Amino acid sequence: MKTNILLIIIFSILVSSCTKSIDNKQNGSDSTSSLPETDTSVIVHITGYAFDQNTLVTTSKYWRDTSTTILTYGAKTVQAQAMCLYNNDVYIAGSTGDLVFVWKNGQPMNEIINDMTGATGIFVTGNQICISGRGKNADGYDGYAKYSVNGLVTPLGAQHLSSSANSVFVSGNDIYVAWGESTDDSHGFARYSKNGVTTTLSDTLRTADASSILVYNNDVYVAGDLSDPRSYNPYAVYWKNGVPVRLNNDPSVNSVATQIAVSGNDIFVSGELIDTARHFAQAVYWKNDSLHILSDKSGFATAQYVTVVNGYVYVAGIDHQKVVCWVNGKEKRLDNSPALVEEEVTGLVVQKK
Repeated sequence: MKTNILLIIIFSILVSSCTKSIDNKQNGSDSTSSLPETDTSVIVHITGYAFDQNTLVTTSKYWRDTSTTILTYGAKTVQAQAMCLYNNDVYIAGSTGDLVFVWKNGQPMNEIINDMTGATGIFVTGNQICISGRGKNADGYDGYAKYSVNGLVTPLGAQHLSSSANSVFVSGNDIYVAWGESTDDSHGFARYSKNGVTTTLSDTLRTADASSILVYNNDVYVAGDLSDPRSYNPYAVYWKNGVPVRLNNDPSVNSVATQIAVSGNDIFVSGELIDTARHFAQAVYWKNDSLHILSDKSGFATAQYVTVVNGYVYVAGIDHQKVVCWVNGKEKRLDNSPALVEEEVTGLVVQKK
């Protein structure tokens, strides 16, 4: 699920008309209310895939504003799993389940990684294509954190433990990867690596995961979640240079953080609030310590990506199994797919024209 943005420098989706607005602000106000409803100076890209429960077919999609492209890779079933923008070109990392590859502007490239089975993030800069994800360990277990630079794969973590690299970001000559690893007793650790050297963000008292990473003004930001040491319930958190900042202080509600973005002096984190007793989850984002609720309590929703462009807050996620975007709190559904089609969002980019 984490796919987190940043890493991919993933961003969000343009809205020409919006049908739903929740944005229940708590702990503060937002200056976006004075802006026009849409920003016509940007192009918004989003990617994801849909599974049809009737036909059992998975279809990968790429939206550019209101136009839709079906992504294919020969005759194989594929999943579009991560997205980034570089020099006005859109790169999407995908997987067939036994290899990872890349689309550029909707067309397959020759970038094929046989030693990875899934992608979670992509970052392109200069002559480098960096991809985070997972692959098989020496025993053939498909749950081992790896990242690739131009097809050269570097494993992370211990061979005998379950792990996943969830996000990649490049700053100068340095490659950062956010990843999580579980011990034999299922205790999870949040970690990040810089050029293959690992920093552990969590301790043995709290299980944790790291979902998103970026570097801004030489500061390293990582979004993820920690668990309460007494109840083991997760709560959303981000780390700045290794120091954790708790985002959800309500012990009765579980929460996770999915992506982090920085704009000026403000920190934005997407995620979800989870009420296990009443069986619903709400898509949310935090601006600094202010919580913004994007969906209602009628079912399951999650915010996967967040970014800010020209003062507009873009969030992409899932609401009732459908890909949606929120721009300054207003929701738009991307497809009119049937009820039995389950959709996933795996990346987005907001591009200035």
